[in-house]
Amino acid sequence: MKLLMVSQSEDVFLAKSASSNTLTRFHRYLTAMKQIAPDSCLDVLVFTRKAYAIQQPVPDLRLIPIVAPKIQLLPFYGMRTVQRFASVLSRPDVITVQTPLETGLLGLWLKRYFKAPLEVQIHFNLFSSYWLAERRFINHIRLQLARYVVQQADGIRTVSNTVAHHLKTDWAIPAKQIEVIPVPVFYQHQPTWSAGAIKLPARTVLFVGRLVYPKNIPGLFQVIKTVSTRLSDSYFVIAGDGNERAYVEARAKELSTNGKRIIVLGAVPYRELPLLYQQSCVLIQPSLYEGFGRTVLEAYLFETPAVATRCGGPEDIIQSGETGYLTEIKAMDAFAEHIIWLLEHPDKAKEMGARGKDYVQQQFDPNTLVRRMVERWQQLIEVDGI
Repeated sequence: MKLLMVSQSEDVFLAKSASSNTLTRFHRYLTAMKQIAPDSCLDVLVFTRKAYAIQQPVPDLRLIPIVAPKIQLLPFYGMRTVQRFASVLSRPDVITVQTPLETGLLGLWLKRYFKAPLEVQIHFNLFSSYWLAERRFINHIRLQLARYVVQQADGIRTVSNTVAHHLKTDWAIPAKQIEVIPVPVFYQHQPTWSAGAIKLPARTVLFVGRLVYPKNIPGLFQVIKTVSTRLSDSYFVIAGDGNERAYVEARAKELSTNGKRIIVLGAVPYRELPLLYQQSCVLIQPSLYEGFGRTVLEAYLFETPAVATRCGGPEDIIQSGETGYLTEIKAMDAFAEHIIWLLEHPDKAKEMGARGKDYVQQQFDPNTLVRRMVERWQQLIEVDGI
């Protein structure tokens, strides 16, 4: 099996400082592909704003940069890159792209150029009214672009049942074309302490995510203010970076006592997140929209319960009242009350976290998810060959 992937995960070129496990996932995909066909290979076209050399982290896995000044120009620069490296690229049996937007447009061209089936991935809730409102004019146009790309694709992989439902009901996409396969998480070890590792206080509430509009940062601080007013010994840790970082630091300084009540860590390497999950009493995700909600799943693996909004993906993971709590979007008073209850009932919170771990280990086993992805690619190849 020869797979060509189009990705926006530039962090694969920064393996030593990467804050995600993208490269690990690529390696796992290739390993699973080789179990079906030993001569399998994976070429990944990666959008990047910086120039990098082609890299080969392991045999038969190549990372090929598409250097473009901005994501909107990815299709044009992607076509040039493919034509430039045509003699290097393996002719793909199947193509998969990370989004139905810019990478999706490039995917349609690749589908015609290589005459290979195309799978379009959807990792965020593009049907959310909050996503449309974020850039009202532009995102309405992008939504129509996504619809066109999806309708031309041979298969669609989404990470949540919410998006799958909208694809079927709003766009009349046949159910047989849609596969719901979340992003696999490969935390299979207990965290180990190292010199300088952060030690969190008791009653710590953790937020992990990008500091951007979809994460509802104003709502996050509304929750922090409510909880810290009621529970003076509560602490909040914010791990992440983004264009709202300055706002986060200003609000943290404003609400903190002696600068210690709210800890803003910035971006944390992926391998170090388990130490945060393990020490926290609850993970929170007050988002406006989410594709999946991977941090909830990660927290459960370390028996930490979660509170999130009904923003898409978390609804597939959290069993409200059993493994954590779900609230309506922007219902921050109710959100805060759930956090307070968990902090005041640590034994019950631990039980919820343990149930969450059992649930995700059963429903989101990473090896099973990877196998399903590879089987889906094989299915697209076989259907295309009929």
